[in-house]
Amino acid sequence: MRISRRDFLKYSAMASAAVAAGVAKPVNISAASVKTVDVGPCRFCGTGCAMVADVEVRDNGEVRVLALKGDLESPVNKGVLCTKGFYLYKAIAYKERPKGALIRKEWINPVTGKPDLNNCPRVKEGKTTKDPRGLVASEIDLKKNFVLIPWKDAINFVADAIEKSIKEHGKHSVGFYGSGQLGITETHIMNKTFKGGGGIANNAVEGQPRMCMASAVGGYLHAVGSDEPFGSNDDIDEAKTFFIIGSNTAEAHPIMFNRIAQRKYTNIDDIKIVLADPRKTRSGTIADLWLPFATGRDLLLLNAMAYVIAVELDHAKWDVEKGTVDADWKYLDKKFIERHVSFGYIPKVVKKWVHNEYGGTRKAAWDLTYTGAKGEKFSKVHPTPKKIYSSKDEIERDLYKGFAIYLEFLAQHNPDKISDAIFEGESPLLYDRSTRSWKKISGPEAIRMAAKWFAKGPTVSIWTMGVNQKTQGVWTNASIHTLHFITGQAFKPGRHSFSFTGQPSACGTVRSPGALCHALMYDRVVANPFHRKEVEDIWKKRTEAYLKKKGLSNSQIKAELSKIKIHDKPGPHTVEMFRRFGTGQIKIIINSTVNAGQSLPYSWPYRLAMGGAKKGEPWPLTVTLEAFPNATTQVSDIVLGASCWIEKEFHYGQLERRYQACKQIIRPYNNTLPDAIIFAAIMRRLEEKGIVPKGHVSQFWPEHLDDDNKWLENIESFQKQENIRKFTINVWNEMRELSKNTPHDLSGMTYEMLLERNYGYRFPLPMEYHTDPKIKERIDKYQSRIRYAYPYDPLIEKCYEEWVKKLKEWNPVYADWLVEKIEEEKRDKEYHK
Repeated sequence: MRISRRDFLKYSAMASAAVAAGVAKPVNISAASVKTVDVGPCRFCGTGCAMVADVEVRDNGEVRVLALKGDLESPVNKGVLCTKGFYLYKAIAYKERPKGALIRKEWINPVTGKPDLNNCPRVKEGKTTKDPRGLVASEIDLKKNFVLIPWKDAINFVADAIEKSIKEHGKHSVGFYGSGQLGITETHIMNKTFKGGGGIANNAVEGQPRMCMASAVGGYLHAVGSDEPFGSNDDIDEAKTFFIIGSNTAEAHPIMFNRIAQRKYTNIDDIKIVLADPRKTRSGTIADLWLPFATGRDLLLLNAMAYVIAVELDHAKWDVEKGTVDADWKYLDKKFIERHVSFGYIPKVVKKWVHNEYGGTRKAAWDLTYTGAKGEKFSKVHPTPKKIYSSKDEIERDLYKGFAIYLEFLAQHNPDKISDAIFEGESPLLYDRSTRSWKKISGPEAIRMAAKWFAKGPTVSIWTMGVNQKTQGVWTNASIHTLHFITGQAFKPGRHSFSFTGQPSACGTVRSPGALCHALMYDRVVANPFHRKEVEDIWKKRTEAYLKKKGLSNSQIKAELSKIKIHDKPGPHTVEMFRRFGTGQIKIIINSTVNAGQSLPYSWPYRLAMGGAKKGEPWPLTVTLEAFPNATTQVSDIVLGASCWIEKEFHYGQLERRYQACKQIIRPYNNTLPDAIIFAAIMRRLEEKGIVPKGHVSQFWPEHLDDDNKWLENIESFQKQENIRKFTINVWNEMRELSKNTPHDLSGMTYEMLLERNYGYRFPLPMEYHTDPKIKERIDKYQSRIRYAYPYDPLIEKCYEEWVKKLKEWNPVYADWLVEKIEEEKRDKEYHK
């Protein structure tokens, strides 16, 4: 067979990769047997790098991954991968992964040889091999103390345990803890059942992003009224100032860091990079200015920068009573403030430490609470559509009154007075390019320099856990957004306050779809009865159609639909959930794709809880879905071996609102199953037990496998791509419907579109994309680059017209003022690019 020199080098490289992966002698590597296939997104950080794989297809149809590459067509990573991405395929080839459904030997009935909730050494003797201290390596623990059981037995065991727990201790006795590593359609199964699944509807659903991204969620909700970034990665390519705070971008998001570095070196002197971080990190290698603020002093730094911009650079003067602000308006953006900004504040905050006695493994804990001062409203907003105005002048006086209150607050943040408190003896460093060395400068000088660069812009701010994981994380997020808003560094190309996510689908899997105890899908919340009804109605409609197809009578259908009701109280947040598990209030905890036994803050009491065992009862019961042995499997009673990444199909939603489909390329490891199927099988068994409404989950089954008598026996058929794909499509279509007419509208993002375009699409992408040529043209041109801004957001006119129409009915003056400002914006060329 003749092959070109280029192909020879290509296949030689693949052979080397195969050898590196542990294949002693690559088999049948030839031009005919090697091909490149789309993979979808990377499994690591939230950047969303699209991948392709060079695979070897053997004569028996078996597929082996030889090498991973970046997708050259992807606008996210443009063909580049970091080291983690390059070697991802080696991780899933790890030989010590759970091979299927595993249960600790002490749960086996010695007579029947099957797992048993009652007649087993675990219950009768209180015996357990769970190891909270972690003295035995997790790999050895899986081999030594677990036994492989059929999936049918494993599903029945977990379902029986949940049924027993609910009947004996109530529906609040079960909790689920997932993560942003799960796929969107996977988590939806558990979120749907724990929110509206009849006897298990308790809202006890949490995800690991609670521990890392909740502050970012709160910040975006405060700033723009909807979670997730309003800009996109495209802004990096047009920014001239980068303000990196609380993020070691070079290590955590290397592809994004390289993109920033590339932008820097297009014009080294003109592009400015400020690194605000207590530590020296590799991200500083491209920085011009390092602000080493003391840990926890970032709010002071941000307020000092705002003071410099407003008072020193723009010479702002204000009068709170008159509602006036005068300034030079060179750095403060008067037009932007009038068009987009309301100033909201909490009149007085009371912080209080509360000592709570939990008992159990957690014993006692001190919790910090925030409350508004007694007798005062929790927050005030200037201006607000809730207030009826008599004239446009009154609206603007209210706006500037709010601005004046903010400036009054900033008056106490003069850098000359507070820089010592910000830096605590550390000297900021300025990079001298001529000598290629850093030189010390004073704190006030550094703050003034950073503030001027920021205000001049165009500016992109970037942050991650350094800002989010703290007791004042929401306030810090909101303060970054405020800096952007008063200077007009938002909703225009190159201007973006950009929270980077750490997990590959924290945004798409947990944040947007509301997989948290207080939330519902797509900016809805549990506490709002209108939101609950919206979601319930969609679920009921889809379930009714399915049950009719199954042949149930009208009375039977009505009875099942009546069970679909979302509990009206939020469930326990992550830490509270595990505290309750430690006290015995929660009897069963289900973990998936999260190493809770290691990653929870102050994890020891929770390891003790998960690793506990009581004689005479099966509680506490720790159920874990995992692809790898880890600190959580050490304290688990049952480990349900899950397929990983390209062994299954699912969706991810990344940091710039980009959604991508991950395709199944290889067969699942050994006898593992996709997480979505494990979840769904457990919940379908609970449907059969009358706990979960019939059809609530079983409606997602592919029609040819939806046999009430054989579905569980056929569960392993979901190892095949065509079956998991059909299941995933059914779940995805429900999520599209739930997103319709929300700020997260992705109803037009069909599964077929995601399969065809490896790097996916950004939302908003409404159904009108397929029916309205103007919206299609705008999406194709701008790719939903910026939300809430004309012309980038495809929903902007629709939302604006509906909002104004409703507003005019009860606040006509405010509505007319709003129309005037929006029409000004639409004509402003600065917004167009």
